[in-house]
Amino acid sequence: MLPNVNDNQAHAQQTNAPKSISVIDVLKILWRGKFVILLFALIGAAVGFYRANWATITYTSDALVQINIKGGSSKNAAAINSSLGNIIEDATPATAEITLLKSRLILSKVVEEMHLRYSATPISTRKDRILHREGRMDVDYLELPGYGWKARAISADSIALVEPKGNIIALGTVGETIGAEYKGDSVFIKISLMKARVGETFSLSSKSELAAISALSRSLTIGEEGKNANVFVRGTGMLRLTMTHQYADKAASILNSVLNVYLRQNVEMRSAEAAKTLAFLEEQLPGVKAKLDSAEYNLAKYQRRVGTVDIGGETSSKMGKSIELQNQIAELEQQRKEALRVYKEDYPTVKTIDIKLKNLQQELGKVKGSLASIPEKQQELVRLQEEVSINNNLYTNMLNNMQQLRVVRAGEVGNVRIVDYARIPEYPSGPNKRGIEIQCLGVCLGIGSTLLLLIGIFRRRGLESTSEIENATGVSVYGKIPESKNKLLKKLRRHSSDRQFLVVEDPDDLASEAFRSLLTAVDFAIDKHQVLLVSGLIPGAGKSFVAENLAALAAQMGRKVLLIDGDMRRGRVKSKTHNGLANVLMRTCTRQEAIAQGMLENLFVMGGGHTQIYPSELLRGNAFKNLLDEVRSEYDLVIVDTPPLNLITDTSLIYPLVDFALLVLHYGKHSITEVQETLKSLDRVKNIPKAFALNHCERHRHGYGYGYGYYGYYGGYYKKKK
Repeated sequence: MLPNVNDNQAHAQQTNAPKSISVIDVLKILWRGKFVILLFALIGAAVGFYRANWATITYTSDALVQINIKGGSSKNAAAINSSLGNIIEDATPATAEITLLKSRLILSKVVEEMHLRYSATPISTRKDRILHREGRMDVDYLELPGYGWKARAISADSIALVEPKGNIIALGTVGETIGAEYKGDSVFIKISLMKARVGETFSLSSKSELAAISALSRSLTIGEEGKNANVFVRGTGMLRLTMTHQYADKAASILNSVLNVYLRQNVEMRSAEAAKTLAFLEEQLPGVKAKLDSAEYNLAKYQRRVGTVDIGGETSSKMGKSIELQNQIAELEQQRKEALRVYKEDYPTVKTIDIKLKNLQQELGKVKGSLASIPEKQQELVRLQEEVSINNNLYTNMLNNMQQLRVVRAGEVGNVRIVDYARIPEYPSGPNKRGIEIQCLGVCLGIGSTLLLLIGIFRRRGLESTSEIENATGVSVYGKIPESKNKLLKKLRRHSSDRQFLVVEDPDDLASEAFRSLLTAVDFAIDKHQVLLVSGLIPGAGKSFVAENLAALAAQMGRKVLLIDGDMRRGRVKSKTHNGLANVLMRTCTRQEAIAQGMLENLFVMGGGHTQIYPSELLRGNAFKNLLDEVRSEYDLVIVDTPPLNLITDTSLIYPLVDFALLVLHYGKHSITEVQETLKSLDRVKNIPKAFALNHCERHRHGYGYGYGYYGYYGGYYKKKK
């Protein structure tokens, strides 16, 4: 007696654990799918070659710019800035210059100068694109109503303007502006350069200024050279600019335009602060001059009225000190006004000036306090002389500063130096054909390998190991039947009305040897004159294939075998009579009328028959039990091929009436839980001896686990010698 499922509960927890996949398993899966991987590799190579040749050839030009980090102002400018409280900035970081280079302030002027808003794209064939035989057309000006306009090369320097419907509305030559009237609107185009074959057509288009600036910014790359990113140091100030374009001369000319515009903007920016300061001083100068004139008039008037006033040496010294302090205060107040044009009151520069003013005013207060003891006439004379001296010094300083600022503005050259202008590159920089091909090859290989691994992992979820099945269920696995290599036999069995037996047509096939081992195991497990049930858990497991070949093999051994098709719904066992099991159970024919001679001498077949009644209703009575009792004494072996267990109840009704059950499992398609639940449902009906047969086993390099590789080689040798 075989062990029961209930005797192996200790193995259930172990078998329900998820499977893991090792590196060896991954390598095995990939090796078994090596031809699939090779196919994906060929596809990747083809796609990579196509993409590499389809990509547009590009050229890259570069230039070098030096930024004076410490400032580009002259000595005079530095002196003026120092005297004015460093209002004019004299240092621009390299990072800020990089941002400025890619700003709309610079790039908008480049777009306008290089006419980058307009484009003419060649309308070429796939062959011309791959062979890079496309023409070129540079557009300087374009004004078109709507979309779909084209330009066609008529000759080496003649152009035809084609409307969206395909009609030519204007003709002209390269270098001239072509104009025409079109539906009440004007059309203008100017082509500066054309290199195209006669008849080649170009699609004309224009984009917005913002879109052109964005495209130019993407193709422009700027980086600081010689800067160590791992050490926090001040930048070198050397900027490398690179421009990538479809045409070599365009790459260089656009980059040089960027440099020239940037240089002009830098000079203007560097002199802008000096110009602003000069304008401010010019605005303040008339007021200072008026104060000076008023102070001189008041002093002269006072001296005429009071005459000569004697001032002692000590009073004269204190008066000089007071004048000096007031001059310093006036200068600081002037600096504060200029600083407030740029900064807020809480800025450190403004706060520093406020502190100095406060200190000077306190000191001035002390000096004036000491002058309070002198006579009134002398005090008034000292006050008027101080006012004249202060305003005179302020006016003189302003005139000097204005003169120096004019010199600075006229002689300012900026803090940028173009070290290397861009030159036309000789060789293309892209595309990287080898890189594209390797990338496509790698992607396709990755896709192929991933699919194989996913399929392999998914299929590994099903049962493949006999020991795993036996440990989980307690039911033995009597055989592992591999996939047959006989393709012709499979085709005949699929399209012929007469079933062809593998063990008869190709006895040396690996699957035939597996059937012989399976029948031997079944003979040891059951007594003679027994009824064998063959069923599967799911459709496609091959239970009819197993039942037929077991019956044919037993018949070849001289045993009288009856093969009954228990599937009265979709029977697979072919019989030469139209009557079958259903007809016998309905008593519309006798047992002898339903049994027909098979293709072998000792093989007899009873088909499924035809019925309008549900087969489960026919099987519920004693008719099928009586049928089995009758055939036990007449045949050495009775094999009943039943429907799948997990689909309908017919097999559950037949199962208690047989002596042994052979359950066919599909290799890699069942879970442990599914098999255990099926066995439990059968044991609730009746506990009879049973075993498994694992069908559709995949052939591995080292055989199937039962030595089939050896028998396969032996069979081949035998056929060759024969």
